[in-house]
Amino acid sequence: MPASLAADCHDMQNGFNLTFFPHFFLGLGGMVRRYADYPVQFTDFNQLSSVGAFIFGLAQAYFVFAVVLPMLRHQGEKAPQRPWDGTEGLKWEVPSPPPFHTFETPPRLNESATRVLHD
Repeated sequence: MPASLAADCHDMQNGFNLTFFPHFFLGLGGMVRRYADYPVQFTDFNQLSSVGAFIFGLAQAYFVFAVVLPMLRHQGEKAPQRPWDGTEGLKWEVPSPPPFHTFETPPRLNESATRVLHD
């Protein structure tokens, strides 16, 4: 995962927690829900929650522009047949998408049935 997406994931988590965690203390302090106006004593936690909501919203917007839009535009390079080192097993022996008749003859496998034995 690129570093920018890892940072975006942390921004989403921190923004979400900063948005909703202060509501716990607001509820303990006696603030009722779904009010357009509230007493001054709740201003600090509500402002903190607003800052968290902006951070969370910006992180969501970055995710859309960095991941969703390029995916919809089919940008980026295609993954190779074996994208991870050391991958073994039957599913890595066939192309993607697999053909209708995957194997004309069943392949020979090792004793644990995890690796295809090539002759």
